[in-house]
Amino acid sequence: MSHVPREVSEALERWREAALVSPEQAATLHAEAERHAEHGGRRGFQYVLAATGGMVVLITAGVLADWAWPRLGEPGRCFVLMAAGFLVHLLGLQLEPNERWRPAGYLMQTSGLLIVLFSFAYSERPWMDLSGPAIAIGIGALVLPLLLTYRSIGRDPFMPAVHVALGLAFLAVFLDRATPLDEDAIVWVLDGVLLLVGIGLVARLRREDGGEEDARETAWALNAFTAALYCGFVLVGLTAAGPFNMDDQTAWALDAWLLGIVLLTLWGIHRAPPALQREWFGLQLAWCVLMAIPLSFFTTLETMDAPAELAALATAAIGGLAMAYGLQRAERSVLVAGCLALLAAAWYYGVDRGGVLGAVAALAATAALLFWLSARLGRAPAERGDAEPARL
Repeated sequence: MSHVPREVSEALERWREAALVSPEQAATLHAEAERHAEHGGRRGFQYVLAATGGMVVLITAGVLADWAWPRLGEPGRCFVLMAAGFLVHLLGLQLEPNERWRPAGYLMQTSGLLIVLFSFAYSERPWMDLSGPAIAIGIGALVLPLLLTYRSIGRDPFMPAVHVALGLAFLAVFLDRATPLDEDAIVWVLDGVLLLVGIGLVARLRREDGGEEDARETAWALNAFTAALYCGFVLVGLTAAGPFNMDDQTAWALDAWLLGIVLLTLWGIHRAPPALQREWFGLQLAWCVLMAIPLSFFTTLETMDAPAELAALATAAIGGLAMAYGLQRAERSVLVAGCLALLAAAWYYGVDRGGVLGAVAALAATAALLFWLSARLGRAPAERGDAEPARL
């Protein structure tokens, strides 16, 4: 089975028939595209398998902890988890330089850091805050991500993003264990640190001159900035619910932040300099649509105390906008996310208002709409007045 995208194969065939390229050139180009697509597919499979392996490592740590728990005291349990986390992380560091093992190395480093983070947080049970061991662990939680971030910047595009996200969690552990700050003050400190990190990353990205070497070096900054945006989504929720005590009104803050991520992503797709554009921006936009589905229901039903009709309508509107964009820009992931939003709206309204029959009717109407859109996309070029049929 050919791994070459259909559009590439069809373009090569058109160019061969129009004598723009010779049959030999077309065959050579197709073979090169096949090799490139196959390599990209293998790399994608590597990350999927490595992510699964990382989850298995975390489960293994849980099994080890469950076995060791009855045999160890609280301090011993904490030290066992720390040792396991550092061991996994160090093994990932050793694997990273090997290109074949690099995805596994990244995920092992991430899994190891998560285990270490859990062990630092668990240390609250054997040692109370501001005690000698607690302060030592807090200082370790502060220094460790700084050292790892310094090592990873400029070396690879993946781990700096992980260090930004987990570094904030380690900082929270330091503030909780080694300082007298309360929860609200800790949240404010995290907000300030994230703001400084974001400003620094934006300044680094603005120095991008478009050169190939510079683009490779700053790939880490773009990934880290993306991670900071999602960390900001979490911190906005914590800040609104904590220091501002907004309770159900927290949804408005989350809505505004998610809208900001969407606008930045659209800017990245349509207006960003070529050196800062990435193919995965479409997937990020689709992820934002998926995040908007539960957030839309929470905003309308809990924050606004609105009826089911408005909740379903708001979610359906998000799905409709995503579908329209996906169809116009041929972004399949955004189109799929929009379809899921539309299905969620139809299912919720049908079940809430009409029971099984209402759900059947709503889903049937949604299916009819999707079939109609599919038929419109499949019309011949002459019927649509286009040079070519729309493709996704």
